Amino acid sequence: MNNTVRRIVAAGAAGMLLAGCTDATQNAAPTRPAMEIVNPPVVALTLERLHPLPNDITKSITLYQTGGSLDIPEAGFHLNIPRNTIGNDRITITVTAVAGNQVAYEFYPKGMQFKLDGIRMTQNLDSTSWVNNEGNTKIEGGYFKTRDDLDSSDGTALIYEFIPVSVIATGGRLHMNIKHFSGYVVATGRTTQNY
Repeated sequence: MNNTVRRIVAAGAAGMLLAGCTDATQNAAPTRPAMEIVNPPVVALTLERLHPLPNDITKSITLYQTGGSLDIPEAGFHLNIPRNTIGNDRITITVTAVAGNQVAYEFYPKGMQFKLDGIRMTQNLDSTSWVNNEGNTKIEGGYFKTRDDLDSSDGTALIYEFIPVSVIATGGRLHMNIKHFSGYVVATGRTTQNY
């Protein structure tokens, strides 16, 4: 077999191998999107409330290993803490819906981390700028460190981590898993602005 024929046979075998890999990849189970840590932080546009909150709204719940839930109906917010997420210690969790038009929340105690997949936040989208969206806006969660990272004048936030979300369009709800406490917004796009 001369060198030219060897090269053609080798190229054909490589092509079949790649085609086989492509088919295997296409048939594999889809991977779950992961949290994305960004360094340096990124400025993102935030989802806005159609009716701004006139004041902060703070709610608390004391939990054990049995779990529980917390609601801020005025903000369209629900938090579900599954059984055994916080371990065996009794703990008080506090959530503040930040006043103004940004869909932003602060969670306490800051720095608290959760087992398993974390706790689940649900945001009602009906009274936000997302309402009637036809899927043209990318929507994701964003972690901010302090209120200084929020800018209500231009509807942006400085984001250190992006969190994938699931949106149930027919029910107008967004679901996001939270693995640690601090501040979270719902982001509707990343800007090219740098900090």
